[in-house]
Amino acid sequence: MKLFQPKKRISLKNSKGIILITVLWVTAVLTIIALSFAYTVKLEMKMARYQAERAAAYYLAKAGLERAIAQLEADKRSGSEVDFFGEGWAFNPSAYEDVRLFNGSYTVEVTDEAGKININTASEGLLRALPVIRDADHRSEICDSIADWIDADDNRRLNGAESAYYRSLKSPHKCKNGPMDALEELLLIKGFDMSWLYEASDDGLAADEKTGKKSFQDEGEEARADVRLEEVITVYTDGKINVNTAGFEALSLLLGTANRELAQSIIDYRTGSDRTDGTGDDTPFFSIDELKPVIGEIIYKQFSKFAGVSSNVFKIVSIGRPDNSKVTKKIEAVIDRSGYPSRIIYYRED
Repeated sequence: MKLFQPKKRISLKNSKGIILITVLWVTAVLTIIALSFAYTVKLEMKMARYQAERAAAYYLAKAGLERAIAQLEADKRSGSEVDFFGEGWAFNPSAYEDVRLFNGSYTVEVTDEAGKININTASEGLLRALPVIRDADHRSEICDSIADWIDADDNRRLNGAESAYYRSLKSPHKCKNGPMDALEELLLIKGFDMSWLYEASDDGLAADEKTGKKSFQDEGEEARADVRLEEVITVYTDGKINVNTAGFEALSLLLGTANRELAQSIIDYRTGSDRTDGTGDDTPFFSIDELKPVIGEIIYKQFSKFAGVSSNVFKIVSIGRPDNSKVTKKIEAVIDRSGYPSRIIYYRED
């Protein structure tokens, strides 16, 4: 029986192998930590840069908004009694188009809301004739529901909806029973699809490729001109439409389907010889009476109740873009310049 056994010796060669493996593992772990730290720092730098670019884009868009408001207020103070596309608030490349400011630029578009039909004051017949809605299979349901939403009572129309219907929904709410404050309210109304605001609808006219002038199509000719519902309706005006800024669709709806030629006659008169809005030969209507020889006295007597030649409510869309960046900021606002300073009645950021 052996009472003593000597310990096995680890060879120098084996110990060097263990040390090498340990060093490699430590190096690998440290490399992973370093790469992880570098990635985190890079990500944080990107986030910081993105936040800075977002802030820059916001202030650029805000600058464009304030510039447009200043332009509209200056036009108001000038004492002009008409509003048309030939004025500086509408067409002003030096103030609106890709304007340089510090390390970025902004672009602005101003639209006269009085050039549209106020859906809060529209008749049932006018609602049924609106773009997109007129082509809907459930047009009666949409129109009755819009009318029920706006009227002050809880009496449901044949195809409409009042609070009893809206409270039964998965996301219940009341029927407003009052005028809409924003077009987005249409999303809450039975039967209405919000995409319809931006969906193009044929207006029955073809545009000449050279002059841009629209003319009535022969039967079977493919339409090349279209209009979106958002371009035709508003909720911000007193119900009168500015004949100097209204589009063909809005004018023809108010004049009636049988008088669509008269809508084109109004546009032809105000645009001058080049038939283009916003150019030097524009001849705007300075009073409603000037419409008489254009549309005839009989039509004038009815149409003049809904017509005007000026506006105080405008939509401004301003987009800010920092240099060397894909980040943009869009601000959309509706302003009322009837008082001073102008009052923002709608505001949205995208």
